Amino acid sequence: MFKMKIKLFSILLLCSVFVVKSFAQESDGVKNVHSVKLSYLSLGYSYEHAITKQAVINSEIKLLYGFGANTIISSSRVNYYALIPLIRLEPRYYYNFLKRTNKGK
Repeated sequence: MFKMKIKLFSILLLCSVFVVKSFAQESDGVKNVHSVKLSYLSLGYSYEHAITKQAVINSEIKLLYGFGANTIISSSRVNYYALIPLIRLEPRYYYNFLKRTNKGK
């Protein structure tokens, strides 16, 4: 049983590689960026839209996967699974972006 848990943990660890693919548009300040994010428990898409030279609005859509078991209510084990949608909209301000670009970083 212990070896099976180690194998399962190893498989989950190997599958938890995050893949990020980004496409950017050139601009004077921050860039508009499209990203696809993938892990073994979620799949998502995000887009950063530049509103000034140092500020962006980040919008993100994700589909999360959850699972668990409940043995407290009944004597038998009850497993449950869920797909959870996530929508996020947030402002971001890059306070030292122009200074770093002027230094060539």
